[in-house]
This record gives sequence, C-alpha cells and structure tokens, in this order.
Amino acid sequence: PLPPSVIGGQRYAFIRPDAAVLGPRYKFAKHGQSGAELSEMLPHLAKVVDDICLIRSTHTDQFNHAPAQIFFNTGFSQPGRPSFGSWVLYGLGCETRDLPAFVVMSTGSGISGGAALWSSGFMPTVYTGVRFRNQGDPILNVSSPPGVDQQLQR
Repeated sequence: PLPPSVIGGQRYAFIRPDAAVLGPRYKFAKHGQSGAELSEMLPHLAKVVDDICLIRSTHTDQFNHAPAQIFFNTGFSQPGRPSFGSWVLYGLGCETRDLPAFVVMSTGSGISGGAALWSSGFMPTVYTGVRFRNQGDPILNVSSPPGVDQQLQR
C-alpha cells in the first residue's frame, strides 16, 4: 500500500490511499561532478549533465496533469500565459532569424497540457515554441512542399 507520507493528507484525482506502489523500471545513477541522478534511459544527457540546467524544485497544488503541467511551464494553472521558453526568448533574443527560436520535444502520444505548454500567451506569436514532430519533417514549413522546387519558390 501507499505510505501516508506520500499523499501527506492531500487530495489527488486518481490516487487512492490504498493504491499499490510500483518501483522504477530503470536504474538511476549519479553522473558528472554535480552528482545529478539520471535514469539509464538518458545516457547521452548523463555525459553533459554538468553543462545543463536541471530543475528539480518545482511544486504545485494542482492535482490533475494538465493544470499542473501548465503551471510548471507558465507559472499559472490556467492557459493563456507565456511559457518559460517564451520568456527566455523574449529576454535573451534569438541567434538566427531563419530557424525557430525554441523547439518543443514531446512524446508521440500527446501531452495533456497541449500547446499551452509552449504558447506565447499574450505576447506576439513569434515567441511561441515550435513542436518537433516524430513523422515527416521534424519542423513544419522548413522544407518546400512536394512539387515546389527552390526556383519556383523564389
């Protein structure tokens, strides 16, 4: 059964107090000088773990996935606010005008928070993230459509 310390008296949408606990399927180990714990499923990330920003201190009172994901990415539980990536782009700018300023990687199964997770909210759409796709062109509208060559496109 689930230890009471896990729930801590809080309400969760799909977790019952008598729920069974399942341990991790993959091993975790410390990597880099920082000693950051990463899953064996992230071997390439483990090699550069000291060169990235790894945030593990987020907390929300939202108990459903979509509002919690939106809160994590925007600071608000309701859609309509700029995402973290949008604020970084707004503040730091972009190195190139020919490629998307920031891209979004997701699983093929979809995300419950949807596009609100990388939206520019009330800021101009130039600050919106561009989703990488897992089929066809990774980024839409980078390649010419079938039948349109560079000469025709000019």
